[in-house]
Amino acid sequence: MKLNSVAPKEGYTWIRQGIWLFKQNPLRFLMLIFLYVFTAQLAVVVPIIGVFAILLLTPALSVGFMTACRQAINQERIKPTVYFVALQSSVLVRKRILQLGLIYTSLILLLSFILSLLVDFETLLPLMMGDNPITPEAMRQVYLVLLFGATLYIPVAMLM
Repeated sequence: MKLNSVAPKEGYTWIRQGIWLFKQNPLRFLMLIFLYVFTAQLAVVVPIIGVFAILLLTPALSVGFMTACRQAINQERIKPTVYFVALQSSVLVRKRILQLGLIYTSLILLLSFILSLLVDFETLLPLMMGDNPITPEAMRQVYLVLLFGATLYIPVAMLM
């Protein structure tokens, strides 16, 4: 896969093309999104290993979704097995996709560690336990963590 460098104004065209592509086969794309979300939620149920598995496989699943987009453009049938395309490729492709998954997992864990340093857990504990009413200070902590998390995640998302 080769990346193309384009002018920033091409972003609008890219979004319009994405909407057009979704309109070509909305049920299939919704099925793929539902399948991804369902699988991710199911994996999170498995303690520790499930979260790592989803993080590790995120780049492979992204390649699968891009393959589904290409299949929609070519008027081909989109199947749920499209998510496994990257893992069914050559050994070199599989190795690189899993390496990218390891990098992504590491960056997300680093991001989680940095965010955990910003949190005042004594303020958030009553909120998490549901014992006491929600205080304005606890809500400020939640919004602060969400703001910092989103800000720190943007570079990670851009790398992926």
